Amino acid sequence: MNKTHRSIWNEATGTWVAASELAKGKKKASAAKAIVIAAAALSVVSQAHAYSAGGTGSTASNDSGIDSNIAIGSNAYAADTSLNYLLVNDGRYLQQFNLAIGASASATGIGSMAIGQYTLASGQNAGVVGFGATATGAFGTVVGSLGTAAGAASSALGYRSAASGDFATSMGSYNNASGYASVAMGMYANSTGDSSVAIGGYSKSVGGGSVAIGTSAVATNANDVALGTDTTTAVAVNTPGATIGGNSYTFAGTNAKSTVSVGSARNERTITNVAAGQLTASSTDAVNGSELFATNQQVTQNATDISNLQGNVTTINGQLADAVMYDSSAHDSVTLGGVDATTPVALHNVAAGEVSATSFDAVNGSQLYNLASSTANSFGGGSTVNSDGSISNPTYIVGGDTYNNVGGAITNLDGRVTQNTTDITNLQGDITNINGKLADAVLYDSSAHDSVTLGGVDATTPVALHNVAAGEVSATSFDAVNGSQLYNLASSTADSFGGGSTVNSDGSISAPTYLIGGDTFNNVGGALTNLDGRVTQNTTDITNLTNNINNGTIGLVRQATPTSTVTVAKDTGGTTVDFTGTAGTRVLTGVSNGAVNESSVDAVNGSQLYAVSQSITNISSQLADAVMYDSSAHDAITLGGSGSTTPVSIHNLADGVADSDAVNVGQMNAALASVTNIAENSTDPMFSAQGDRNSEAATASGTHATAGGANSVASGATSSAYGAGSQATAKNSTALGAGATATAENSVALGAGSVADRANTVSVGSAGSERQITNVAAGTAGTDAVNVDQLNDAVSNATGSAVQQATQQSNAYTNQQIGIVRKQMNALGATAMAASSLIPNARAEGNFQVAVAAGTYGGESALALGANWYVGDRLLLNAHVARSTGSGGSTGASVGATFGF
Repeated sequence: MNKTHRSIWNEATGTWVAASELAKGKKKASAAKAIVIAAAALSVVSQAHAYSAGGTGSTASNDSGIDSNIAIGSNAYAADTSLNYLLVNDGRYLQQFNLAIGASASATGIGSMAIGQYTLASGQNAGVVGFGATATGAFGTVVGSLGTAAGAASSALGYRSAASGDFATSMGSYNNASGYASVAMGMYANSTGDSSVAIGGYSKSVGGGSVAIGTSAVATNANDVALGTDTTTAVAVNTPGATIGGNSYTFAGTNAKSTVSVGSARNERTITNVAAGQLTASSTDAVNGSELFATNQQVTQNATDISNLQGNVTTINGQLADAVMYDSSAHDSVTLGGVDATTPVALHNVAAGEVSATSFDAVNGSQLYNLASSTANSFGGGSTVNSDGSISNPTYIVGGDTYNNVGGAITNLDGRVTQNTTDITNLQGDITNINGKLADAVLYDSSAHDSVTLGGVDATTPVALHNVAAGEVSATSFDAVNGSQLYNLASSTADSFGGGSTVNSDGSISAPTYLIGGDTFNNVGGALTNLDGRVTQNTTDITNLTNNINNGTIGLVRQATPTSTVTVAKDTGGTTVDFTGTAGTRVLTGVSNGAVNESSVDAVNGSQLYAVSQSITNISSQLADAVMYDSSAHDAITLGGSGSTTPVSIHNLADGVADSDAVNVGQMNAALASVTNIAENSTDPMFSAQGDRNSEAATASGTHATAGGANSVASGATSSAYGAGSQATAKNSTALGAGATATAENSVALGAGSVADRANTVSVGSAGSERQITNVAAGTAGTDAVNVDQLNDAVSNATGSAVQQATQQSNAYTNQQIGIVRKQMNALGATAMAASSLIPNARAEGNFQVAVAAGTYGGESALALGANWYVGDRLLLNAHVARSTGSGGSTGASVGATFGF
């Protein structure tokens, strides 16, 4: 073959003609050889089927007619395929044009091109340039040594760059774009997700449509965006709403499918220059720091306000934290000292309560003293009020005989004692109403502290008052009195009645029995009917009145027979009975206990009124100065106040009924008697602990420890264990309840199965068996517990504005960072716009061209510089560099090759 001539295109004749390699044409002399080589590579002679040149073993095969395959280089191979055409200058097609240039280069695909040693272009219309470059996918392009383009229409540029996904693009060394239409740029960049983008060394875009920009950036999930070096993404977490301060809030933008990340754990970044986001219920904008700062300012102010409020609350609670509590939520009982208290507590400074038919006010000691004093005065005969509130026996001289009780003296009197029955009955009814309406009030009715209503201002259900200390009984006393003081008064009154009169269990006094003239009488009136002239020793009026009463025929007071009813002015009108005599008011004595009920019109005697007075006084004393707990722990009450060393007694304590009620001395004596009975007789015990004492005995092995209940153990010093199987093993620990365990020092386990395993704690349950603590008073000190009302108040005051401010700041921060990313993306767009304008001039002379271009996008600008080198007529090599300006400025570069067929 003639190696000094080649076929070249003749524009004048429109044909291929033979030309010497030494001939000169219109091109510059320096480029003549390149032109000849290019012409030789592309020369096609009519009816020629294959051409090989250059090295030993090069092969150009053709088996199908009008084809043009060229192999240049040692072992180069341009194989024949079918149905591929090449558009030439005059618009005609050449079939089966394959090009292989380089040692062992192989172009086996339809219309493929392989340039470089050991290159392979096996895909249809594939093109490779570079040592060992391989394009197996149709329309694949590889520029760079050892690059691969396995995907259809994929592109790989750079050393060992790989584009294995269809329509994928890989630019840089060791990259791999395996996802469909994915892009990998940088070094060791990997884009495995479909339509994903990985830009930067070691970056990875795993999820479909994900974007990873930056060294080692990883976008894991579909549509995720990872921005910056070492940035990673995680699964988007939707937050539909939140509950803050007991209020539920619903958020906008709760259907996130992917996430944008600008950092990773321990590699966080700030997002700056974020514009203020819109703050609305439906806004999904990011907020910046200034928005959060505004919120924080309000939160700070709220914190100050809350702190001031807490100070005020603490001051108030310091005064109220230890107020006496109702025994139960029913508000029907109050025990001074607490539900389980056994030590009586005195109530002092009780204001005088109203004494009326509808009053439920407590009465004080002075009212009781006045009652006792008036009773003593009514007794006369030198009767006085003793220091304990009881009344000393009077001394009556009737008929020459001396009597020390009303009963003895009344034997000389008649039925005049009934003249005040109606008025006293009304008084008893009023007092009964008072008792029935003293509900449960523990606090003062108003800030004036001049009135207290048990059960509340509007309460209507009476409340029992337990554990009341004996109040002072004197003319000036305002103390409440208790049951024992009332009992003393009733007892002394019964003693004064004589005739076997005693105090009944309800506080009333049983009727006496008088033997007069051989007849038995159980009331003063009946006894007086047998009296005769002995009444004359009093006054002339009394003597005359006695005579009239004895015959029962005249006067306002009449009695037909000794056993008949005594009437008072039954035949006259009037609404008032006046006992005033010439010496002034008179004392009405010897009055039996009248019926005490809603419909009763009986007169009541002094002992009954005294009983009511005592009850009212006790209640008033409690309301005047409530007993306070020693500390916020509510675990101790010192009568007389915390730190007091003077003992305080509680008197007039009613019998306890419920398990948690206090007991009085009478009950205690009965219990002691029962215990004594158990110890002595071991029969019919009044208390017991079921279990086998031989195998389930309680053990108190700690110093001064106490254990009660089957198998209970108190091994800690001064520890206490109560309840079957309870254990208190640490110093000062307390376990109360079956199976309760207190293993930490100074800990308390309350309730069955409760576990207290931390020092200085109180446990009311265990893991999985928690309990609520109800009826918690509002905390005042810093270490006090707070109840739900306090917590809700504090949270509602702080969280509303705090959440809004936090949301605003967060949105602003996010907007700022997104703004930065937006600028960077706009800068990238401007760079792309500039680079895309670096178009080579096909009409300019010369093989080397330089191009300059500028671009703008989204407010960002960029400059681009490009160089183009024509290597022959069919190969164009180019290199471009572009730089964006502004805050998002960055530099990019690219290289490429364009082949013509």
